[in-house]
Amino acid sequence: FYRCDGVTFADLPGYGYAKTAKSELRRWQELINGYLQQDRDLRAVLLLIDMRHPPTKNDLQMVNFLIDTEMPFAIVLTKADKLNKTERTARLAALPQELPQFEDLNVTVFSSVTGEGVDSLRGLIEEITVPVEDAEDSPAE
Repeated sequence: FYRCDGVTFADLPGYGYAKTAKSELRRWQELINGYLQQDRDLRAVLLLIDMRHPPTKNDLQMVNFLIDTEMPFAIVLTKADKLNKTERTARLAALPQELPQFEDLNVTVFSSVTGEGVDSLRGLIEEITVPVEDAEDSPAE
């Protein structure tokens, strides 16, 4: 758990390309599902997907789980700096066919190396972490 500016972030185990025993991956999946399904004030899930590769079977399962449970979420496409312009264009063009309901998803291209996407992600986090009473008091747009 990480606390930053009054917001608590839970960094759940990854399931991507790690060379981990299947039993351990199943345990992580149960942990993640249990955490997300408990009654707590979860504002959103930030699903990190390595932009260099198509979404994995596990990525797609998580996207479908989040859609099915109506859990607010955003996809963060990581490691954008590791792709050249042609590779990046190809990956972005493929995503609408690879991710379910792509047109409805909030997707941010991100690089911790170059800082790309940092401001966008920070804005999203600020938007979803506004205290409920503050959001109710703000004028409707």
